[in-house]
Amino acid sequence: MKPAAAAARRAVLPQGSSLAFPFTVREIAALGISVPAFPLPRGEVEAIVDRALAAVDLADRADHLHDALSGGERQRAHLARVLAQLWGGERLNGPGALILDEPTAAQDLAHQLLVLDIAAAHARAGGATVLVLHDLNLAARYADRLAVMAHGRLVAEGPPAEVVDAALLARVFHVDLEPNTLPSAGVPFVLPQTARRL
Repeated sequence: MKPAAAAARRAVLPQGSSLAFPFTVREIAALGISVPAFPLPRGEVEAIVDRALAAVDLADRADHLHDALSGGERQRAHLARVLAQLWGGERLNGPGALILDEPTAAQDLAHQLLVLDIAAAHARAGGATVLVLHDLNLAARYADRLAVMAHGRLVAEGPPAEVVDAALLARVFHVDLEPNTLPSAGVPFVLPQTARRL
């Protein structure tokens, strides 16, 4: 697949992004949809950018410079760019793939949930969603399936209730603790403060 075609089918948020120029939040979001792969009318592009900024809770910061933002706001500005790319591509090709690497890093609790709700909504709408997370509780809460990696190798894969168990935690993270479940949801959770290093 050529780069332009790939850009219209998948959108990727890396773990960290840097800028060499003093872009505003709106300009960052617009970068996701302002390439030749997206031959959309200007009004539609602007509407997609506005929708992306609202989705990541940055509509009121649209004209602020990137350098004036907190770390979490910067990460969400780049998420807005990724969403604009994703939604622009979907206008042309249907549901695409959303790939997010540590999207909750530097986010407060409310924005962690907001970011993961965006990813979950994309999956429910028929798109592919792949997340890299180190927070087991968030991963178990949002994922349909978990893939646990250690030293570059897949060590477990399946539904959260089957994957997150004491043996896996001991083998991968070298801690001795017992996962619990939320009675109403059956979703496993881990309290790291109860762990002992093995």
